[in-house]
Amino acid sequence: MLGFVPQPNLHQMREFNYVYLLNRTKNQNKLETIAKLRQFGLSDEQIAGALELPLEIVKQVGLEG
Repeated sequence: MLGFVPQPNLHQMREFNYVYLLNRTKNQNKLETIAKLRQFGLSDEQIAGALELPLEIVKQVGLEG
């Protein structure tokens, strides 16, 4: 059938939303943790190692906005 676009079922949509929100929450928690660790005097290198994040990502936190 030309122009037919299959629609995702309700279960797929709920699963996608759950995963999206879970990842968003995890990312927000890591951003907050980076800020807290900086307040304790840790360097970006130490924070990257502790949180298992690339150093470039840690250095970008706080530079936006």
